[in-house]
Amino acid sequence: MMVQEKVCQYSYPNDITYSPCVTACICNIYQQPIPEMDMHSHLLQWKAFLKTVIRRKLAPDNYFFPYIGANGVIRTDWQMSYDSLQGMLTEFCQWSETQKRYTTHFFH
Repeated sequence: MMVQEKVCQYSYPNDITYSPCVTACICNIYQQPIPEMDMHSHLLQWKAFLKTVIRRKLAPDNYFFPYIGANGVIRTDWQMSYDSLQGMLTEFCQWSETQKRYTTHFFH
């Protein structure tokens, strides 16, 4: 089984042709035999959770990893910032007592 999701969008605000939906990253993600590493299942769970929290289906132009404001409001029309993602990744690694520092580069 495979899931295909638009999981990220790239935009370049300093570019004169800037548009928040210029290009998108479409990923084919396949089910894996190791549950902890099975991104297929994790993404489907995240999508179901996100739809529950925002109380609607995701629109085609919504970000799969949206901006979450300091007040907890989820903005699916804005992308999550690199700093937010890196902060969460660092927190997860500390919580899991991981001895290494991981960056978003490991997920490319």
